Amino acid sequence: MNRDAGTLREDEQVTFRAARLLALDRMPYLAAALLEVTPVRSPGLGTFAVDARWRLYLDPVRFVDWTIEEIAGVLLHEVGHLLRDHHDRHTEHPEVPPLVWNIAGDAEINDDLITAGVPLPGQPITPTLLGMPDGWVVERYAAQLLADAAEVPADPGCGSGAGGTAHDAELDDERGGRSGLEVELIRRTVAEAVRDAAGAAGGAQAGAVPAGVRRWAEQE
Repeated sequence: MNRDAGTLREDEQVTFRAARLLALDRMPYLAAALLEVTPVRSPGLGTFAVDARWRLYLDPVRFVDWTIEEIAGVLLHEVGHLLRDHHDRHTEHPEVPPLVWNIAGDAEINDDLITAGVPLPGQPITPTLLGMPDGWVVERYAAQLLADAAEVPADPGCGSGAGGTAHDAELDDERGGRSGLEVELIRRTVAEAVRDAAGAAGGAQAGAVPAGVRRWAEQE
């Protein structure tokens, strides 16, 4: 791991907190997840990524390259991988290469973010980009990518927490990580908040919560 990795510098903490507040404003029902990830400063990573223990790896250069709105969007994206348990779901499909799984997971998440008007940097991976419909789950996108045998986009690099390839920056110990029980409680808390935000029986607020997020919460 890079010797400069670890705690964000003061100016980076300010940017991170501002972006997290914006993410909370956009999707307040994800608060428990956004507040429970552990940020890890990871120079040279090139992006943001997560591991299965809910550590969030942040390349500080992206605090400069991306707008606050885009940083908030990427925070919501990475938390999406964790909430939807893309790491463990991938272990059930060893036939799918990590790169393909990460891309499929991105498609499952990003259609909801775009529907919610959340900005993402660059050209995010979406079902449309892959030539597929919105609203599928990661398993179906992955299966279709394998069936098509088409050239896939560049590795989004979301890390082992997304079921993708682990980064060299990922910690190999328990520092700052969440236990399995803690993760389960976070997911249950978020799922309840999503159901409340959507409104009982599809109430008036249901449209404010993207369909894929509602589907996940109903199944959690």
